[in-house]
Amino acid sequence: MEHLSLTGVVATKVDDWGEFVLAELIPIFDKANILYFEPLMVDMERRLGRQPRFDVLA
Repeated sequence: MEHLSLTGVVATKVDDWGEFVLAELIPIFDKANILYFEPLMVDMERRLGRQPRFDVLA
């Protein structure tokens, strides 16, 4: 079985709709991979149609 890690999470509130969380599972790695987060943010902005008010890159 492949081990997966929940490493990409974006949460936002959409007026008149509610709160949403977009999360992705990727293979576990032992070092921070900042290159992963830029495509996640681009995809999240495309899905929501706007940029989030806040973001955190860990």
